[in-house]
Amino acid sequence: DQDSAYLGAGENEAYIGQGNGSFANVFRYQRTYEGGSNIGLLTTNRFYNNGGSGNTLGIDGIIRIRKQYSIGFGFNGSAVTEPEADWISSSNSINGKTVALDGETNSGYAGFIFVNRSSKHWNSNAYYVEKSPWYNTPLGFVTKNNFKTFAIGQGYQEFFKEESVFNRLSVNANYELTHNYQGVLKGSILNTQAYVALDGNFGTEIGHNRIFNEEFYGF
Repeated sequence: DQDSAYLGAGENEAYIGQGNGSFANVFRYQRTYEGGSNIGLLTTNRFYNNGGSGNTLGIDGIIRIRKQYSIGFGFNGSAVTEPEADWISSSNSINGKTVALDGETNSGYAGFIFVNRSSKHWNSNAYYVEKSPWYNTPLGFVTKNNFKTFAIGQGYQEFFKEESVFNRLSVNANYELTHNYQGVLKGSILNTQAYVALDGNFGTEIGHNRIFNEEFYGF
């Protein structure tokens, strides 16, 4: 890559700068099993021409149980050695280390797990995801870290007879709770949504978000 961007994630904002050339590579392997289960590996590497590098290594998979249940998981680790450059002009710091590019080495991790149950009419799901304060993806697009989120959702859908002008009705509700690694409540949100699909590829949707709590830079 002759003209590489440099992106660093943060709790409340991302830090981006224009870097120089770099060499990058991606390796992905995935094995699929009968019934739709799979397991995969992913590694990425980026080496900047004038110093600095970023590497990630991860494992992920989906386990399907019978026809209705599935469990998914993923875990990624990242290690970044900053170049000594003026690409980012920020005086912020994260856990005692500067955001500015001064040659520091930072490491982090991210992980998630979800459980889903699907049938003709009902869909239930729950997931947990977290990203540590210095987790970054030199070849990805992670713009936010330092959080732990738990969410749960429930949905219902109804299919109408072919002669009806209505094709499908779906109603969903999801609740999400997020804290940072310091225990601060970052967000508590309830989302509800209803959608109707009609003949002629028409549809209409109504939704409502209720934010019980949201924190941003101390506000």
